[in-house]
Amino acid sequence: MNEIEFFSKHEALNEARELSEKYSEVLHVIKSYEVYYIDAGGITEDWEVLIATFAFGTQIKGEGNLYSISTENVKKADNSTGSEKSA
Repeated sequence: MNEIEFFSKHEALNEARELSEKYSEVLHVIKSYEVYYIDAGGITEDWEVLIATFAFGTQIKGEGNLYSISTENVKKADNSTGSEKSA
């Protein structure tokens, strides 16, 4: 997929969510200076910022993310499940 350029963060996030769901792929919204890009690679330069990542239409990384996935949270969940089983 070629990069898609937006001047509005809101438009870029909405389009990335829709395309990610439609094509069942992981897409990244990257800010470079005052322009937002949708990109499948997710590689950023020093002057760029990763704004959000969408997987299959769900935001998995980024600002205001309700579905954040982190290794620390997964470990906590595993530990609490394991301790509940042994009790």
